[in-house]
Amino acid sequence: MEGVANFAAACCRKLRKQHSLAHAVIVFISTNGFKAQAQYYQSHLITLSVPSNDTAEIIACCRNALKKIYKEGYAFKRAGVIVSDLIRETDALPDLFDTRDRQKQRRLLNVVDEISKKNGTDKIRLAAQGTGKAWMSKREYTSRRFTTNLNEIIEVKTDAHKKI
Repeated sequence: MEGVANFAAACCRKLRKQHSLAHAVIVFISTNGFKAQAQYYQSHLITLSVPSNDTAEIIACCRNALKKIYKEGYAFKRAGVIVSDLIRETDALPDLFDTRDRQKQRRLLNVVDEISKKNGTDKIRLAAQGTGKAWMSKREYTSRRFTTNLNEIIEVKTDAHKKI
């Protein structure tokens, strides 16, 4: 659950940064397709009654989705969160039956985002996000990123004194 919660928190951070709200959230999990073991892939779509970029609300939705799709006995390799049906914050219509104090939550999230901006992300976390990094993706077999990382750019060595 920690990994999914952290992915959801990252999505919410990005939504707030671009002043967007999500109307739907997709949670997915899968086993390693390259291993000879029982395979399982499942996803679940949650449609929010009110579009949101609230980390606590999105993580709660992800937890409920994960409870529906998780099966005991599988060695899961991948998990993820996708936010969709995005709209601008200014285009959101209030829901007459919404009991959540959205303005209070927005003020709280603004303070959290300011603290994160000054001190680095993940300094303030929800309990569902955990404190460990055991869930983080492993990057053991990644290809070099010649075109996107200056530290991995291709170097060509030539003998400058050699006449051709």
